[in-house]
Amino acid sequence: MWVRDYERYDVVWDLEPSSGRVSPPATEPGRRRPCHGFVSLPGDRQRPLAALYADAGRLWFQYGALRWDCDAMDVEDVRVRWSEGPDGTGLFTVDGPRGRELAVVGSAAALGPFDPADDWIDALERDFLRWAAERLSDPAGRRALRELYLRGFG
Repeated sequence: MWVRDYERYDVVWDLEPSSGRVSPPATEPGRRRPCHGFVSLPGDRQRPLAALYADAGRLWFQYGALRWDCDAMDVEDVRVRWSEGPDGTGLFTVDGPRGRELAVVGSAAALGPFDPADDWIDALERDFLRWAAERLSDPAGRRALRELYLRGFG
């Protein structure tokens, strides 16, 4: 399934949901297939990819090979949240019926323009996880994304 790169909007990837891996899509001359979500890639870091997409009639959030059915969130008491600590460190969490299922600690926002501990990849990862948490926390937002992603976009 094709997904658009969240950081580089002109780039499209072929996502394999079962493994959480992406590859450049095979293209047919003169033909474009629609994208069904967005992916945030970790660059050269050791973190897995994060993706929000529609597949098989459902909206999914994926982190590496782990994925959650976003349409079941209200039914199964799954909650996705973004929070920031006093030092600016971001925390993206997925809590399920059995407790915390995922916790991604994002780096703190840069304190100054030349802070070597923070770079644009960190900022984009924070932005994607914050964006995903905001959209997934609202049932109407989930419905709108599911409809758009199922239909596909250029």
